[in-house]
Order: sequence, then C-alpha cells, then structure tokens
Amino acid sequence: MDAGERQAIIEGVAALAVTLAEVGVSERDALRQLVVNLSQVGALDPQLVRDAVEAVGQLPQPVEETTEETERLRPINERFGVPPAEANLLAALQGREWLEKVAAGLET
Repeated sequence: MDAGERQAIIEGVAALAVTLAEVGVSERDALRQLVVNLSQVGALDPQLVRDAVEAVGQLPQPVEETTEETERLRPINERFGVPPAEANLLAALQGREWLEKVAAGLET
C-alpha cells in the first residue's frame, strides 16, 4: 500500500470508530467491526491503528458556540435530533479508546 492509501485507511478507520460510538454500538460489536474492516483492506497493523488513534483528533469537531447560542439553538437541535457538542466529543474519546484496544490486541 502506498502512502496515500495508508493515509486514507487511517482516516477512514478513525472516522468509523467515532461513528460507531456516535450511533451507540456496543464495545464488543465496535471492536469486531473495526477488526473486520481492517482485515478487509489488509491493514491489520498495530502502528496503522495507533496512527488512527491520533487521526481521531484531526476529525472535524463541532462548531464552537457561545452559551447564548447553545441555549437559543437547543430546542431546534432537539427537535431535529442534533446531538449536543458534548456527545460528539464523548464519541471521539470512545472511538479513540476502542482503537487503542484494537491496536493492543494486534500487538499480542
């Protein structure tokens, strides 16, 4: 795999981990799905997964809002099912944790 393919896999795996956390997938299912996806692209490499852990921090973050904006938009966001910024940040942390577990599992 060339450098471009490697980077695309890293970013894709990072995004997948966060998305799985956002939609509420269980840890067991998330770990399984991450390993299956890595296997399908021939990327069962602990260093690649560790790079994906770091890539989670580079994913787009929620737009910063003032407290007033947050309170003003809360009813609209709730009506349309837009999660609060805290939920997105927690999903990023959960995704990182799952990727760290996958990397550790690949090293053994």
